[in-house]
Amino acid sequence: MWLAAAILAADPTNNIDLVRLEEFTKRGHGLGNTATTEGDFPDNEFLYFRETGFFREFLKASGVNRSTLAEVSLAGGAPPPVSEMNADQRKRLLSLDALLARIPELASTYEYVTGRSSLTFGVHHSTRNIGENIDDASTGNRYDTPMPKRVRDYTWLSVSGVGPNLEEHIRQNGPPLQDIEWSEYAGQWSWRGKLAHPSDEQWYEHITLHKSAMTGTCWVKPMFVGVGDVFALHLVLLYALSILARYRPAVWREVIEGKLDQYRSLIAGYHNVFQRVVPELALQRISDRRVATTQPGSFFAPM
Repeated sequence: MWLAAAILAADPTNNIDLVRLEEFTKRGHGLGNTATTEGDFPDNEFLYFRETGFFREFLKASGVNRSTLAEVSLAGGAPPPVSEMNADQRKRLLSLDALLARIPELASTYEYVTGRSSLTFGVHHSTRNIGENIDDASTGNRYDTPMPKRVRDYTWLSVSGVGPNLEEHIRQNGPPLQDIEWSEYAGQWSWRGKLAHPSDEQWYEHITLHKSAMTGTCWVKPMFVGVGDVFALHLVLLYALSILARYRPAVWREVIEGKLDQYRSLIAGYHNVFQRVVPELALQRISDRRVATTQPGSFFAPM
């Protein structure tokens, strides 16, 4: 949370100083938790956004508008039991499983432990664009460069690591692409689709992407529509795990050494991800510049 506070205080475009930060934190984290006996761990552990508190102020400073905050926050004080919530209240809850599924660096471990598909998708520029560019250039008799400028109002993006049996999962949870196509090569499945954008702008300006030293370029399903900041995702997940460790000793013991111990490796893996990824995300936000680090002797290290 204090890394998030440093991000707010270091931003010269707002008027947040230490006094205002103290005011925010006096209203609490801005997050809440609840649980139910229905279902299994971690599907029955839930987080929600409060109407006041630090996290709400962090989202506002990150560009989330007030109407979106009103749509995703759980109104009132202590919520009713999950079993007594109406449909509108339940759709504002985030399960611990859904949070873990959104950490790209943890995707393979998450899928191995849970047997479910993650909510992160590797994204890259499709080679189909090159063929279309050449066709357009040839038709217009303007093929005067190896990489003619794209004139179409979309770009084909390829998404890797999934198969045709996950089509419904991808259509419900994948990037906002249209005209999805499937392909298979050497036993590996991939899919691609069109990302709409103005022809004179770059495709990556119109989709939120994430990349770190532990994962390639990818798209992460937002926690809610309009709330897709990866740093905010880590903040919520860390809060969820801290609640388990401090206030849910019975469940936490089962995770550490009991019948839920398959999740111990998942949480331990996330701890490693946090140590490597989150401080760098904070540094980039505080310095407002891209940060690139490499291990000595690695492929991308200087000679």
